[in-house]
Parts: sequence; structure tokens; C-alpha cells
Amino acid sequence: MNFFILNQNTAFIALIISTLISVNIPIQAEPLPTKRGITTVIFHPDGEEMSEPIAKLGDGGKLILEFDELDHDSRTLYYTLTHCDENWEQSDIMELDYMEGVNRIYDSYTSDLSFNTKAQYIHYEVVIETKILKLSGNYKVGVYDVENDELILSRKFWVTEDIIGIRSRVRRDRNSEIPSQTVELEVVNGGLETNNAAAELIIVVRQNGNYYDERRVEEPTFVRDDGLTYESPTLLSFEAGNEGHFADNRSTKYPGTNVARIDYFDPYYHHTLGTDSYPRGYYYHDDLSQRRVIVMWDGKGDAKTESDYTFVHFSYYAGKNLGGMYIFGELSDWQLSESNKMAYDETTGVYEGTLRLKQGLHGYKYVVRSENGEISSAPAENSFAETENEYHIFVYHRPLGDNVTRLVGYTLHDTKIKKNEFLR
Repeated sequence: MNFFILNQNTAFIALIISTLISVNIPIQAEPLPTKRGITTVIFHPDGEEMSEPIAKLGDGGKLILEFDELDHDSRTLYYTLTHCDENWEQSDIMELDYMEGVNRIYDSYTSDLSFNTKAQYIHYEVVIETKILKLSGNYKVGVYDVENDELILSRKFWVTEDIIGIRSRVRRDRNSEIPSQTVELEVVNGGLETNNAAAELIIVVRQNGNYYDERRVEEPTFVRDDGLTYESPTLLSFEAGNEGHFADNRSTKYPGTNVARIDYFDPYYHHTLGTDSYPRGYYYHDDLSQRRVIVMWDGKGDAKTESDYTFVHFSYYAGKNLGGMYIFGELSDWQLSESNKMAYDETTGVYEGTLRLKQGLHGYKYVVRSENGEISSAPAENSFAETENEYHIFVYHRPLGDNVTRLVGYTLHDTKIKKNEFLR
């Protein structure tokens, strides 16, 4: 008997997942290649700088990969595109199966030298024309230097078909020690054909831009004629966390939000932020979901090439050693590395760290990695079930015996926007 044949419009999958707090299991948290000196990487749909790099198959949209290189000599670039499976491994297919033309794309970028800045840099914008893509799914773009054929930058993006509709809600998880949010999903058919959805559909849920907090559900708990039900004690409960902070270096003259002082040590400006500490209470504010906006207050030119780089100094009073603490968000490229790891001073009980950031408004959180590798913001930020979070929900289809994984559904659940679906 064939269960859940999706070419019937009334068929659906009910994913009701009641969960306990779970360890953050990284699915795709490996660092992506970035050459030293490459910074302020922002990848987004054309005209939507605060959105994820997600395109719809066949709509002809463009994705823009922006970045700076702290140098004064520009490069000649080309890029390649690679189709990947649900694990971000290269698909076992020919390039002509997933794209049109030659997979070495030149002359699809601009480069501009910074103007009137203390730090010299080149601003690049690489344009990816998604109209050349034939398949939905996960993709990687690799940007290369023509002169030495060196990979200088690689990033992930998604192309979806939106065949599957997704209904979602987020509720308070009352069973967890740390205040958490549980995602519940109902996946509704829109024309996908399959004879064994239980074995062929894969659901991935990610909180905000955090690849360290991404979960995958593959196997249903039981199968019905009209759908599949998934129940798990661990998989889709996420630490709720707290609203984040801002590093505001928009001006080199006037202190912005939480800036204690601005100093100039020739040739660079330094922004020292106010010291944060625990415990933090909860109050709602838009923290950009730990993203950033490149903008300057000191001039009227193009912020992409006229914003300067300043050294931003962070400090956090803990009173004790909590483990490895990191400044985390888009400002750290969503990575936990030595460059954004803070140093703990046993004498003062304060963690300190410095990042070199382009002028703008940068959302961030403090996260702690314990000795056993668990990653959490709660030890530094506290956690409240009402915290606003974004949940990116992906539905993949990989037919049995096939070597191609398609992305057949995607939705963004913002708990601020969908308050009516947040069950307390």
C-alpha cells in the first residue's frame, strides 16, 4: 500500500512535535571558506538586504553577495555554483543538470574603492542570476580570484519550488528547565507526487541565522492514509533566549546606543561599549535578529563605500568564568572562532573582546560554549519564552533511489508577526 500520495490536494502531513529542551546539534555549522581580509559579508535577495538568500525557482530573481576586502588593490573575480543535498554535500549530478551555461561566471560583479575613509577597502557586489538554475535545493556559491584561481569566499543559498505549503506555530515549552519555544508544523500538499513520503521528506528548522541551532526531522512516528505524524521529545524545542544587543558605531563623532565613549588613536576610531552583565530582565525591542545594517551618520555619501571601519570594544561582567564566551551574530559571520571569542579576566570577573566593524548598527548576543561543546546564550543572556525569534522552515524531497534533493517548501515564522499562533 502506498501511503500519503501527495498528488491529492486534500492530503497533508501533520507534524505535531512536543519537545523537551535539547542540546544544540549543529547540522551545518562548519566554517565556510573566507580569505583573511574579507569582511562584512552580506548575502541577500536583490533589494531585500535584511532577508535570507532564498530565491524561488523560475521567477528570475537575483541574489546579491556583498563583501569588503581590507586592501587597496581590486581583484578580477569569477564565481561557480554547486548544487548540494540536504547535508550540504555536493550532489552527484552533472552541472548541466542544474544550471544553464558554463559554470564559471565572469563579469557579474562590481568593485569600488572606499572613499574618504581611514581604512582602505574594496567593496564588491556579486550578482547571481537565479534564472539560469534548473533545480531547487541547496546551493553554494564560490567566489574566485582569476589571477591565481584561489577561492576567496564561499556562501550558501537556497532555491525553493514552494510546492509544499507549511502552516506553523510556536508555543511555550513548559517541560524544559530553560525557557524554550517549541515549533509545530503542518505541511500541506500543493502538487508534489511521491509514493513514500515517510521516507522521502526531510524537515529542517533553524532559529534566526544560527546554524548552530538547526534541527532536522526525517522519520515519522506513525503513518496514516492521509498523512504522517511526527512526535519527538527533543528535536524541535529551541532555547528561547533573550532580545539581543546593539553595537552602534554609526557615528565617529557622537556616541550611539550603548556607546560609553569614542576615541581616536591615529589612524583609527575606537568605540567602547557599556559593560553588559547578568542577570538580564526581559523587555521587547527589535534587535534585528542579530543582523546588521550598514549606515553612517557623519556624511551623506554611499554607506557601502564611505562608511569607515572602527574598532568596537565589548565587555561583559560575569563575576565568574562561564566558559568560552563569544560575540555572536551576523557581525561574527554566524561563526564561533578565535576572532570573536572573548578573554576572561580572573581579577575583574569581566570578559572582553574587540571586533573591527564597518560603521552601522550591529545586532548581537553573547553565547557560551561549555567544555562538552554545548552552545547556549542563557548563561549570559537569560532566557524568556516570549522572546522574538525567527524560525526558518525547509521541506526537502529526496525520492528513494534518486541522487537529487529538491527544496519543495519554505516558510519563515516570526514569533512577533504570528503572535496569534503563540500559545502560552
